[in-house]
Amino acid sequence: MRYPENITTFKNMLESDKPIGKIGSVVMVLFIAGFIGLTVYGGLSLYILPALIVLPVIYLVTVRPMIWLYLIAITTVIFFHSQDEGVGTLDVALGMFYIGSIVIWFVWKGLILRQKIILNWGDWAILTFFTLLLFNFFIAVFNDVDPMNWLREYLLISILLIYFPVRDSMKDENDIKSFLIVFGLIIVAAGSYQVLEYYRKVTTNLIYAYELKSSITINQTLYTAAAIFGFILAFSQKSKIKEMAVIALTSLYVVFLVSTFSRTFWLVLAGAIILMFFLLPYSKKLLFLAYLGVITSVLLIATFLFMRDKADIALSVAFSRFESTSEGKKDPSLIARFKEWEKVEYHIKQNPLGGNGLAKLFTFYFPINNRSRHTIIIHNGYLWLAYRTGIPLALLFMFFLVFYTVKSAKLIKHSQSPTQRALLIASLAVLLSLYIVNLTSSQYFYRDGIFVTSITIAFICITEKLINSRKLDEGLT
Repeated sequence: MRYPENITTFKNMLESDKPIGKIGSVVMVLFIAGFIGLTVYGGLSLYILPALIVLPVIYLVTVRPMIWLYLIAITTVIFFHSQDEGVGTLDVALGMFYIGSIVIWFVWKGLILRQKIILNWGDWAILTFFTLLLFNFFIAVFNDVDPMNWLREYLLISILLIYFPVRDSMKDENDIKSFLIVFGLIIVAAGSYQVLEYYRKVTTNLIYAYELKSSITINQTLYTAAAIFGFILAFSQKSKIKEMAVIALTSLYVVFLVSTFSRTFWLVLAGAIILMFFLLPYSKKLLFLAYLGVITSVLLIATFLFMRDKADIALSVAFSRFESTSEGKKDPSLIARFKEWEKVEYHIKQNPLGGNGLAKLFTFYFPINNRSRHTIIIHNGYLWLAYRTGIPLALLFMFFLVFYTVKSAKLIKHSQSPTQRALLIASLAVLLSLYIVNLTSSQYFYRDGIFVTSITIAFICITEKLINSRKLDEGLT
């Protein structure tokens, strides 16, 4: 429908770039002052304060999405280091910020602007998954799960959907690079805090050598993904200074990962490095090996710098982690995993279609201390899915992941920009790594794992958009 030019429509208002003027500014100030006055003196803080919080988020998501994206990156420092037990005020605030941003974006794009949201079968699969998962609430309540615990877990894993507004926010390679710089520095801040906490622990309270490996085992997925992206993105830089800066950051990510003493992630990173080595052109392979040597040197220097007289003990503990892995089925921790998986598989067979409900506890015999363990944690992401949601929804979730894994592999041959190719190779390596680490932990559903998966898929979508745009331009010319 065509409107006369002198009639202001909602679309005209969105496209308008005119300043609001002095009168408009005065009206806005009076409006905000009145709003705050009602809050303070009218006893309406319970209703108005949430609105005051929501309004800036609405503005950022709809008008200044890149600023919103930087805020998301910055706040993850707190989110990644929050405790798993209990829900604090910051957890609630950040959860509202993340989930609220997702809801605002879907309402804005889908209901107000009426733009297409589902772009492929992967989008369809994940939205269907979270829609059908709502009915899991009744299964969980039937199985005596606290409704608030169910809601907490549902909202946590639904943060995965943040890839929708993220992929919409970044328009070109410059946006991607800016975000990578900000998020990279945020990871350095998070990792530095973790390493310093570990250093304080082992230098003041260390009694036995084995305590060196009992570090703060969080954010392994974050550091692994950051190291993978850093390794490959170094080769897409146009200047040696930027290249060396990326390698320096990557060295720190590897140090952070090693400090977690998570052997599975060590092995996965090693496998990802081998994969990236073969995907690189021949001319880059020698440089890749040189950078690998630099990172190894930084790791050893950091070990001797922080551990000092305990460095030899730290190295022996690290090697012992691999030795216990080589024991295979004799490894005590692996025996405990088998007992855990056996009990989970039993419950899956009892409820294969609907699952047992999110946040459902289970009990199994823990052979290390010869006691029964009552827990919510499942050290296998695939069993986690089937146990909680049922096999059909688990397959739907896996279809979503496989879809984007295949897409990233297919897009590599169509990428011409070094940055785009690097993003796709790194994204493929990260997704393949997640398939492996989820055999021994539920990383798809931990805080850092959720963000890594979401951001990686967003990079694949953005790169595909840029590739299609280039092909369209070439077709027109």
